Amino acid sequence: MDIDSRLEPIGSSLYRVAVRGIIIHSEKILLIQEQAGPDETWWGMPGGGIPYGESPRDVLRRMVAEQLDLPLRDVHCGVAITWTIFGTILNGIPRATLCYRVNVPRNDVGKGAQILARDWFTYEEVRALRISPSIGKPIDLSRLLRRLVVLGSKRKS
Repeated sequence: MDIDSRLEPIGSSLYRVAVRGIIIHSEKILLIQEQAGPDETWWGMPGGGIPYGESPRDVLRRMVAEQLDLPLRDVHCGVAITWTIFGTILNGIPRATLCYRVNVPRNDVGKGAQILARDWFTYEEVRALRISPSIGKPIDLSRLLRRLVVLGSKRKS
């Protein structure tokens, strides 16, 4: 895609925008492991970059279905953005990540061909993982998970 030359003066204001799914069951978050480099991997939430012309929620549903080997009809995306991450820079590109709550059938979650692994983690376990820089620091993800677990348990009572 050719970038309009009128955007050059605002180049430092442009972000690579991605969308990620927060999938929680039984006080654990589902993370996927991806290849970060030739000898490097990291864990992150399912999702990916938003191509021009696609809606964030449609991209998220499609990416979660592909990465977790699920039928699209089984992936349900929340309507509100739950968490945003701005200001991380990866490979010289500023990133903006929008995170939505996503519901999937826990017992049917698989592993798509493009990811190395997937697993469920408690908020304590998340702190020890190598987390994708595009979604922040492990401690931030751990705090988010803990907050969402506490909110979820309050709603049930």
